[in-house]
Amino acid sequence: MFQNLIDIIAAPSAAFARIREKPTIWLPLLLIVLSAVSVQLGYFLMNDEGFIKDTMVEQATANPDMSQEQRDAIETNLENMNINTLVISSTVAVLIVIPLILALNAWYLGFMSKLSFTQLGWKHWFSLLCWTGIPGLFAALASWIVLLTDSNGQVEQIALQPLSVVNLLGLETRNATLQQVTLMQLWGMALIVMGYHQWTQKSWMSSMFITLAPYVILYGGILFFTL
Repeated sequence: MFQNLIDIIAAPSAAFARIREKPTIWLPLLLIVLSAVSVQLGYFLMNDEGFIKDTMVEQATANPDMSQEQRDAIETNLENMNINTLVISSTVAVLIVIPLILALNAWYLGFMSKLSFTQLGWKHWFSLLCWTGIPGLFAALASWIVLLTDSNGQVEQIALQPLSVVNLLGLETRNATLQQVTLMQLWGMALIVMGYHQWTQKSWMSSMFITLAPYVILYGGILFFTL
C-alpha cells in the first residue's frame, strides 16, 4: 500500500496495476481529507480573527446588485459570529464534501466503464480517485509554507494557493473557483485519465472525454453563476 504513495508519483502505471488488483481506500482518503482539513484549520487559527471576518464580509457583499440594508445585515451577522463556529463548520464541510464528491465520481466512472464491458466495481474507481488525489498533498504543503512564513496573520485565501494556475500566470481575479485550480489538481486529473485508459483500454480521447466531463460540468456551472 505504501509503495503506491511513491509509484502514483514516479510510476503511475505500476500503481494503477496494483490498485486494480487490490483496491485500497482508507490511506489515500485519510491523507487527502486530513491535509485539506489542516489547511482550513491553519487558515482560521493562524490568521487574525478581524482580518478573517473582514475578508468574509468583502466576499459576501461583492454583488453590486445587493442593497445597503442587505450588506449591513450580512456584515452584522458575520461580525457577531463566533470564530469557533466558522472553524467547526468549515471542517465539517471538508469532511463531508470531499468523500461525497469522490463517491459520486466513482459511481459515474463505474457506470461509464460498464459501457465498455469493463467489470470493475465502485470500490475500484473510488480507490483510483483517492490515489490520484495524492498530488494534492503538495498543494497542502505549499499552503502550510505560506502560513508558517507569514508574520502578520493576514493571509488571504488566494495566497494559500501559491501553485494555482492564476498565481503562477500572474493573473488577477477574485473568483474563488479559478483561484482553486492548481497544478496539482491538473496533475491529478491527468492521472485519472491515465488510469481509466489503462483499466478500460479505451482510446486516450475517449478516456479524456469521459473522466474530465464531470469537472468541466462542475467548474463550468460554478463559473457561469459566479462570473
